Amino acid sequence: MTLTDLKVNEEICRGTVLPTWIGQGMDRNGDLPNDFSEFLLGVVAAKAAAQLEIGIWQGASPFGTGFLSDDGTQDETGADASACKDFSEVDFDNAIDNADVLGYMAEVYDKVASDVSGILTKPGAGFYMNNKTYGFYIQALANAGSNQGQVSGAGFNLDGDNMTYFGFPIYRCPGMFNDVILFTYPENLVFGTNVGTDWTEARMIPTYQYDGSDNVRITMQFAVGVQTAVATDGVYGSTVWDS
Repeated sequence: MTLTDLKVNEEICRGTVLPTWIGQGMDRNGDLPNDFSEFLLGVVAAKAAAQLEIGIWQGASPFGTGFLSDDGTQDETGADASACKDFSEVDFDNAIDNADVLGYMAEVYDKVASDVSGILTKPGAGFYMNNKTYGFYIQALANAGSNQGQVSGAGFNLDGDNMTYFGFPIYRCPGMFNDVILFTYPENLVFGTNVGTDWTEARMIPTYQYDGSDNVRITMQFAVGVQTAVATDGVYGSTVWDS
């Protein structure tokens, strides 16, 4: 696995964040978080993690190769250079919506059964999609009247966080492209990092002490990378394929 060096360098006004810290820390007993500095670090870390989630799946500079692309673009060139490039391919005719998501999931499942049926028994094997596609799946179940969460005469009772397809879990991954459905197992999507080594750092620099502002600067340095453990153990369904 090749790791890519990444860096976060953000300047934050303490006065802007302070009301959020107070509001988030208040509970019925009126308690406050113990440390404002830790809260600032947490805010920046959460924003960095959201961007990292996108990079893990979509690639693009400075991240490098992602699971679905290496250039941040949803096309066959990026997919052919992605970490999942050796997965079996399923070509979707159109963008995914609630009218065809069930058909596309069936196509992906059929491809798994025909090409890599051995992974169906892998622990945790299931579907990977973003929140938009996941939402279309829930709508499709309701429209189909399939009794998966539908209570006749009493509206709907869908467990929106734990939907399955033929008993296989569906993993929601916000960083994935639209119009993509993967099938594999968690251990096959490998994320590597140098966190825990001497080459990582997270630091808050009190710039307000030196320039008269109310700002602090937060820096983080680390390295990450992705790859598949078994290159062919999966199916990549998308609109990007030519055939």
